Amino acid sequence: MSKYLVSKTFRFCIIISNKVSKKAVKRNQLRRRLSESIRINMQQFNLPYNIIILPNKKAIDTDYKTLEQEVIIFLSSVSKL
Repeated sequence: MSKYLVSKTFRFCIIISNKVSKKAVKRNQLRRRLSESIRINMQQFNLPYNIIILPNKKAIDTDYKTLEQEVIIFLSSVSKL
């Protein structure tokens, strides 16, 4: 689930609750993977939004390439708004 607000610059926030994983190591690993994939791919899209990303439990076991593809799909769908 994600939300966005119109802004002058592109900012993002990743919120991972304890419901996703009880282990902080897993939550931080997911947060780092998502942040890196967004950082790398945000240059492709000129988005004037503040985005909040709330991953679900399935994202913990997903590999980096799949997460990156999902981020690209998400950013491209937001850029069409």
